[in-house]
Amino acid sequence: MHATYALKPSVRLAREYGALRTIQHLAKNEGLLVWRSANIHDDARGLYVLALQDGERIRHSSLTDQGSAVLDISVITYTEPGSAETRYAVAFESRTVKKVVDHRHRAIAEAEYERLVRNEYGREDLGVTLPLARLMGGLTRFYDVTDVV
Repeated sequence: MHATYALKPSVRLAREYGALRTIQHLAKNEGLLVWRSANIHDDARGLYVLALQDGERIRHSSLTDQGSAVLDISVITYTEPGSAETRYAVAFESRTVKKVVDHRHRAIAEAEYERLVRNEYGREDLGVTLPLARLMGGLTRFYDVTDVV
């Protein structure tokens, strides 16, 4: 189990420490995978994908439905290409969106991770049919794997 270091609201944290940087944001639009704007130049995006694959996943929540992945949210510590700075990425993948954001402070990344995990639990349009006991049993029953309590 992990504790979130940041107890301040996300907006205040962003003002004090800087906003999360978007590395990748893909969304399926009528069956097509479409790039949206990101803070990383197109030429460097592949290097970031490789760096994230080599990184260490330090937090993770996932949801499956009938063996198929529905939702996967992780915090990954990785070394940024070029600067060799340690950064903390939050990777979010659902059936319709894949988004990766990062920050140089772990507390900011963990606050975003917790926000995403809780928000997805509260959504009513995940596109899955889960048993009522699973929907009403809190985060630990809803997700197949989670470290958010």
